Amino acid sequence: MSIIDEILRANDSFAQNFTLGHLPLPPARKLAVVACMDARLMVDQILGLQTGDAHIIRNAGGIVTEDALRSLILSHHRLGTQEFMIINHTDCGMLTFKDEDVRAKLHQLTGTATVAPVHFHAFSNVEDNVRQQIQKVTSHPWIPKQIPVRGVRVRREDWSAARGVHLRAPRVRAELERRRSCGVARVAKLGGQVGQEWRGSPHSGSVAKLLFREF
Repeated sequence: MSIIDEILRANDSFAQNFTLGHLPLPPARKLAVVACMDARLMVDQILGLQTGDAHIIRNAGGIVTEDALRSLILSHHRLGTQEFMIINHTDCGMLTFKDEDVRAKLHQLTGTATVAPVHFHAFSNVEDNVRQQIQKVTSHPWIPKQIPVRGVRVRREDWSAARGVHLRAPRVRAELERRRSCGVARVAKLGGQVGQEWRGSPHSGSVAKLLFREF
C-alpha cells in the first residue's frame, strides 16, 4: 500500500468526525502567513492558530515567490486579511546548497536543460533571507502600505524562539502600543527606528514562547 493509499484511508475516519464545515471562507483572524514547507514545522501549533484562523502559504524556504505574492494579494483583496507574517527557521534545507550546484546536478542527471524553475532560492543567512522576503511584499504596488508585514526566524531545535526582522513603518507605533498588553520587555530607539524586544505570545492560546526583535 502506498503512502497516499494510507492517508486516503485515514481521511475516511477524519471525514466521518468532521465538525467544522460551518466555518466561513475568510480567515477569522485576518492573518496570512508565508512559511517554509519543512515537515517538522507545524505552523498552526507554533502560532496558536485554530482551523479557519489564517491563510498558511508554504513552499521551500518560506520564499515570497510570484505565486506567494499572488496568494497574498488575493488573501487581502478578496478575503480580507489585514496582517502578513513570514516565517523562516534554522536548520533549513535551503541553507545546504547553492542554486547553480543543484541546476548543474539536475542537468547532468537528466541531460535536459529547462526554462523553469529559474531560481531555487537557496540562501546562506536566515535573517537576511527574511528581510529580502519582507522587501518583496512591502514593495509590491498592489499590497496596501498600511498592512503590517512581520518576519520571524524560529529555532528548529524546539520551535520556541523567534526573531522579528521588520515591521512596516506606518504601523510601528500603533503595533507597539497594541503589543504592550502582551508583555513588552523593552522599547527603544534602534538606528533611528522604533525597536522592541517582547517575550510572550501575541495570543493567549499560543503554544510557543516567542522572542521578537523589530528593527
